[in-house]
Amino acid sequence: RLGALAGQVSGSIGSYTFAHNRGGPYIRLRSTPDKFTTDYALAAKALLAEASAAWKDLSDAQRAAWTAWASANPVVDSLGEKRPLTGHQAYAGIYCRLSKATDTPCPPAAKALR
Repeated sequence: RLGALAGQVSGSIGSYTFAHNRGGPYIRLRSTPDKFTTDYALAAKALLAEASAAWKDLSDAQRAAWTAWASANPVVDSLGEKRPLTGHQAYAGIYCRLSKATDTPCPPAAKALR
């Protein structure tokens, strides 16, 4: 039986996954799928690749501006803690959200953010 602190652990560390269910906490070997082949996953990967390619096209000054914006606007994670993003992460996240919202590869709003 795990102690009070370890009983609340969930997630993976190394090759072990910590979880709990009705039977209580347990540890199992971590399994990771070899490929993600669903249409949704492939579309998400393609959009992220597009956002990363667009990031490479930015000037150094534009990338520095995104980095400054990202450090001034941290995201709140699932535990309620503020976590700063890199400029690339912030740019890609907004790029992908705008692309999905407008259903175009690179909406005018995303170009304006550059």
